[in-house]
Amino acid sequence: MAEVQLGLYVEPAAMTVGEYLEQRRATVVDPRLRPQTVVAYRSAIRTHFAPTLGHPQLGSVTAMHVDRLYASLLKGSLNPTTLLKTHTILTSAFRRARRWRLIADNPMEDVDAPRRVAHETRVLTG
Repeated sequence: MAEVQLGLYVEPAAMTVGEYLEQRRATVVDPRLRPQTVVAYRSAIRTHFAPTLGHPQLGSVTAMHVDRLYASLLKGSLNPTTLLKTHTILTSAFRRARRWRLIADNPMEDVDAPRRVAHETRVLTG
């Protein structure tokens, strides 16, 4: 109630996550990033986000939804480096949704970034 009086209340967005990601792609990603990055972004939306996170309303997504997505992607043998890129895309997307006042809370603030996989360095000796 105090949020309403102070003008801080944000009505949850009626659009789905999938609709929002496409809107963000068209207005933020496409004009600002290299074409190959745009292609990678579109691919990530289609293969990683849309099947799991595409249907819920943007304002209803929680950190638990994202953690489930990550677990599902890892179970499906997604490369940990690709998962980290997925995390970066979602973090940026939800940060923008918060700036656009489409959501009151950013669920990505409560999601831990996937661990980087350390690669063993081999030293060749002759």
